[in-house]
Amino acid sequence: MNPPVAGSVQMRAESAPKFKVKLTHGPSGSAITTEAPKDNGGTGSSFSPTDMVGAALASCALTTMALVASREGISWGEASAEVEKRMENNPRRRIGELNVEIQMPSGLTREQRARLEEVGRNCPVALSLHPDLRMLWRWLKGHPNCIVRAGSQDCAFHDQADLHWHLEDGPEHSLSVQLIWGKQTLGEMVIIPGDVLFVQAAPDTEGEEPGRFLFELVGGPRDEAYPLYHFLMAHGFDEATTPHGPLKH
Repeated sequence: MNPPVAGSVQMRAESAPKFKVKLTHGPSGSAITTEAPKDNGGTGSSFSPTDMVGAALASCALTTMALVASREGISWGEASAEVEKRMENNPRRRIGELNVEIQMPSGLTREQRARLEEVGRNCPVALSLHPDLRMLWRWLKGHPNCIVRAGSQDCAFHDQADLHWHLEDGPEHSLSVQLIWGKQTLGEMVIIPGDVLFVQAAPDTEGEEPGRFLFELVGGPRDEAYPLYHFLMAHGFDEATTPHGPLKH
């Protein structure tokens, strides 16, 4: 392994019998063991690798909220989280959904609670778990008024006060994004899902409006992938549709 760079953390994984893996944290030397899940050859006696993803999401949300509360002088009492992980097997075995319910501490004002919920929804692990195209499309169809810009490599459509967006499922599994003025369609972008390898999302760093998120649908050769389509949204995933579920109090 290459020498560590600033800000990096090295960890070691060692295979063990019965589909187990020992994980060692480089800086501290602490160790945990994962095992294949019960429905895939394991005994269910420990966290599976995908279980760790769900646990990391909940842990990261709680940690990030506590850090921000400390920095901003907000009293942070007892908080807890419950995680439900659902797997999918089509087209390949993967995590299909992570639902996290966080019990917020008592004594927070409405403004403090809203602030910390937003922090939890945008913790580093949450921002690292990019939505897939199906999840993004379902969310976009529920938030057409939040689209600021949509486009491809060739063109882009920009939202205006007297325009509205219409998203629908097209023929042969295509996805249609239309910008409409009155009853007139000004432009249409057709997305071919088979061309999309993955979706990536990140806060918009180029614009001046705070809170905006850029969602890119990436395709092309896997070793030279590039954004095929993009959506600039007025906000990130909200509590009603985020892949890691609502924050409850």
